Parts: sequence; structure tokens; C-alpha cells
Amino acid sequence: MSSAMTFAFLYMFAQEAWAEFGQIKYERADNTTENFDSVSYAYGDMITRYFVELPDSIIHPFEFNKENLAEIIRGFEENIAYMKYSQDTIKNKSFSLGAMQAIFLSDGIRSQRDSIPYDCILAGLNKVVNHELTLPQDTIKINEFMKSLPKDKNPIDMPDEEKCNFFTYFGIMKGLQPGLQQYIFEMTGKHENEIPADYEAYAAGFAMMIKGISLGVKEESGVELSPYDYGVSMSTYILMQPLPFHLSEADFLDGCRAAAGLNKRKMSAEESDHIISDILPYYNKEPIIIQEKQTD
Repeated sequence: MSSAMTFAFLYMFAQEAWAEFGQIKYERADNTTENFDSVSYAYGDMITRYFVELPDSIIHPFEFNKENLAEIIRGFEENIAYMKYSQDTIKNKSFSLGAMQAIFLSDGIRSQRDSIPYDCILAGLNKVVNHELTLPQDTIKINEFMKSLPKDKNPIDMPDEEKCNFFTYFGIMKGLQPGLQQYIFEMTGKHENEIPADYEAYAAGFAMMIKGISLGVKEESGVELSPYDYGVSMSTYILMQPLPFHLSEADFLDGCRAAAGLNKRKMSAEESDHIISDILPYYNKEPIIIQEKQTD
């Protein structure tokens, strides 16, 4: 099954989830309790059950057994930290622009995409995300390196170490995009005092999309994606969807693991479906209590 088709299904499901529900109280058989976000849990449950319940008529690259589902969920977890940017109403503008610029870059280098060391670009972008740069000293050093290169030398043809250095520096400079504030103004009509440019979020969006692009290139070249790769690739689409509720990372992943049979359920599949289908009230002032069933 193609990633595009999977994305279409996930997008359709995402639009059904709505609004912000209150916390649900999970009451265990030993009388201990735990509050959790029912919508995030149901969303993770639903997405993972989509894979589990795929009909045999749909071709997919591997069996969706417990082991492979665990790897897919581990792939989801790879990008889930980016939620803090995609769900922030200010940071998400820079984050989205970073993701868009990565797509534009990919389109511009289409003829050489299979020769690009994406891991080196990611290393540079992550230096921006993790605030590992000393400015302006590091950018001065990068500019001196770039100026020292022969004008007729294609970075793709460089020896591996030099090529990786070039693309790491390239990633840093892409993360420090000049004119980012102006791009945000052109996109939103908002000035810096309303939506300030956020280079960390911008570089994070760029890095997330570069991960997905690199896996797409890998797949196009005939290399079969592992379940983990598949999860990383799909998490990019999940993260970029405008969800009408705040997603709790921990509860989303807990719902994924429950649907895969890796964790004990806090809600039945039917209860998850009811939440996603808007059957629960808009806001639960009093927690709904779900009791764990006793087993003999």
C-alpha cells in the first residue's frame, strides 16, 4: 500500500476527531486510578487498528504482527517530539514553513536526490534545533569554508568526509534561514510582535520533512522500508495534520500500543470509536470512569 493512500485514510480519520474532551479516569482492578487524555488515546488506538485491520486485498510490505507494529510505533515516537512545535499556535508557523522549504528543496534537487547525504543535512539542522551553535563565530567559519571551495566543484562529487561537512554546514545555514520573519509576514500578514520567527521550530520542521523525504528516496530506489522506517515516514503525515484538539504524546503512544496488543487496554476499541465519532459530550466536567474488567 502506498504512503499516499495511507495518508489519505489517516487524514480522513483525523478530521473526525474533534474538540477538547476532559480527562478520563481509568480505575484499575486494584483500585488505583490514572487520568489520561481520552481523545489522544483514541486517536492512537484508531490509527494503529487501521494497520491491524487492513484487508488482505490491500498489498503492504510486511505483516502487521506485534513485532512489526512495535517497530512502527517506535517510528512514530521518533518524530513525536515535534508536536511541541506543530501544536503551538505561534511556533507552528515557523515549523510549517520549515517543512515547506524542505519540500521545495527536494523538488529543486530531484535529479540528484539519491546522491544527497540526508543524514548530514539532518546533523546540521539538529544543531540549530538543539542550540549547539555559537553565533556569529560558527556562521563565519561556514562562510569561509564555502568561499574556499572551487566554483566548478559539485559538492556531490566531493570525498565522503568533505561532502558530509558541506551538507552539515548546508543544514545549519538552511536552519538559520535569512528573512524568516518576512516569510512569516507574507504567509500570515502578522508582524514580529504578533508572530515572531522561531528558528528552532523552523529547523525542526525542515528536519522532520527531510527525514520523510530521505525515506521516500530510499523507497523509490527499490529499497524496502523497514517497519520502523514506515512508522517514521507515516508520523510525518500525522504530525502535519491540523488536529482540532491538543494531542498528548504519551496517551497517543499508549493508545497505539494498546491497539497493537503491546499494552493492556484502558478503553475498548468501541469506546475509542465513540470518542472519534463525536458521541461523547463536548467537555466532561466530571471524569468518566472506566473500570478494568476482572479476569479469572
